[in-house]
Amino acid sequence: MRHDTLFALGVLSIFSFGGFSQERAGRESTPTVSGSKTIAAHYMTSMVATFHPKGKPSRQNDYLARPLAEQVEISRDFRAAARWDIEQACIAGVNTFAVWMYPRMGEINSNDTAFQNMLFGEMQKEKTVQFYPDFWWFKMDPENWGKIMTAWGAEPRPTIEAEMRRYGQVLKTWSERFGDVWRKHDGKWIIAMQDHALFKNVPYAKAAQWLFAPLGGREKVYLKLCRYPSLPRFPNGGEIAPDWLAAADAVFDWSANSSYGDALEMRKQGEALCAASQKEWCPSFAPSFMQSRGGDGTAPTSPKIYERLGIVSFQDEWMEAIRSGAKSVAIITWNDMSEDTSLMPEENHGYAYLRLNRYFARWFQSGKRPDIEREEILLFHHPQVVEGLELPGSRKPTESGPGCSTPPTDFVAVVTFLKKSAEVSVIFHKQVIAKKECPPGYLAWFLYNPRKQLPPESGLADTDPVYPSASDDLAVTILDKPFTDAEVFLEVKRGSEPPILFRSQRPIVSAAGRADLTTIGNVFRIER
Repeated sequence: MRHDTLFALGVLSIFSFGGFSQERAGRESTPTVSGSKTIAAHYMTSMVATFHPKGKPSRQNDYLARPLAEQVEISRDFRAAARWDIEQACIAGVNTFAVWMYPRMGEINSNDTAFQNMLFGEMQKEKTVQFYPDFWWFKMDPENWGKIMTAWGAEPRPTIEAEMRRYGQVLKTWSERFGDVWRKHDGKWIIAMQDHALFKNVPYAKAAQWLFAPLGGREKVYLKLCRYPSLPRFPNGGEIAPDWLAAADAVFDWSANSSYGDALEMRKQGEALCAASQKEWCPSFAPSFMQSRGGDGTAPTSPKIYERLGIVSFQDEWMEAIRSGAKSVAIITWNDMSEDTSLMPEENHGYAYLRLNRYFARWFQSGKRPDIEREEILLFHHPQVVEGLELPGSRKPTESGPGCSTPPTDFVAVVTFLKKSAEVSVIFHKQVIAKKECPPGYLAWFLYNPRKQLPPESGLADTDPVYPSASDDLAVTILDKPFTDAEVFLEVKRGSEPPILFRSQRPIVSAAGRADLTTIGNVFRIER
């Protein structure tokens, strides 16, 4: 019988859940992921606590990335927001927040400081998630490196020396008040730094004296430095200055600003750097990237997208971390919704990335492939057709980051967590576009319509786009027909049992008033 007939007769059981409503029911029974390895996520103050200050929408969050209903409910209660972040981190398998250090942090009258103190206080109560400081707070004044500016171009701050000495006192206070939840490595305070203007303009010896002396000196610190990968086609890449690299204990990448194809090369580069300099390599990864800030959050602007293909880069980077025996990983952000890098649940991807991260976190901590906790299927896709994006005026419909070897691409990604095999079909509206027999356990299935060439702005017009090949961890289906407007469904069939149909929370549309290439995520539980 044809699917359109089944739809008309109502024979198929239809479930149309977003990730949030499903996860809520099972949250209380979800155990913490245990293990001694560090799974850290960059924590940009609290997106939950700052969604709607004083009842007004916050400019801090892009209007495409909307909070979940429960997040809005607790947004004015700092303590509840802190508990919510900790609770969700536990579900995701994240045991450390790399807390963003930026101008005003630690000042007495700062609301952000008040929230951080509450966050650390809740950590002390829950004893499940820890933190370490992650410095990325200024740009240099090109006329005078002795002055600093905030990352967002505000008025000049005091001299670097004065500011770093002040931060040293903040760190000392934190070590005294919250030392039991400050993440340590072999008894040393972990501190991350990722500001390449600092590395370039301030000698390491001076910075260490100003910043680390209040903690007892450099020998009391485990220093993790970030490199912004520098490839020939990435003119804005930033390597770590030699004196800083020599002093580092570990190195990680800010890998969000890379497409799928470039992430592979950047990882090899980072591993080689650490092997040559005898530093710990800390694998890093992000689920996706679409920077879509536009003025006051209402102006239609072109997004900057680094195409990470839904789950493909995320899975590949996690698997490399597991296979390499790494001791720690760095997830690019817990909660930067405005760049689509957040692991934290929000309206677009719901709880999908959180569930996926939990599976890999369990594997990373235990060293063995996890058993399936409950049967679920995850579904990911863009909400718009890449070729059909339209904007007013002469603005480009999409803008790949410079040098991206994987262009914006139409795809559907499916992840199955099954206790017994099932046939899964991907349906656009009423037409089956592909089906697969999915075995028990974990399977990632990536379906895509490849772009034939890279966009001009990539600077790689003569290079073939890079896409993944099938492997033991990934099934790949190449679709020869372009995507069009469609509701996206998954059908699950097992033997003689009635099929179950799930519908994505968002359709794929051919055009809209604004380019939207964020990643839509869904979590579907298989329950009868």
